[in-house]
Amino acid sequence: MKLITNNYELTKLIIQDSRAAGTKIPLRFLRTFLNAKPIIEPEYFDVCPILLVHPEVDPMTPFKLSESFYKRLKCKKRCVILEGAGHFPIEQPGVEQMKTAVLAFLNEIENTFESKED
Repeated sequence: MKLITNNYELTKLIIQDSRAAGTKIPLRFLRTFLNAKPIIEPEYFDVCPILLVHPEVDPMTPFKLSESFYKRLKCKKRCVILEGAGHFPIEQPGVEQMKTAVLAFLNEIENTFESKED
């Protein structure tokens, strides 16, 4: 959890919070999480579009880990790298880039849905 943010003071607060990183996680949950297999393999996933917003400076989940799965997805997809942002993206310009990317993605989905209704 020490890698959750790139801000020491915020990380300290998150670790001390019993509802955040300070909580206890049952081993059963961890075992289930670590052994989970996707219902649909990414090569066959075409259910909906995917937006991956990934922090540029994320020592907790390096982009290469996300990228390998992302590249396997069959669906329409978009990836936005959040400049200067860490795993818990609080840094600019990453926060603004995330906001812009999410809103554009949702607008695109809404426009696609509306055009199908016509």
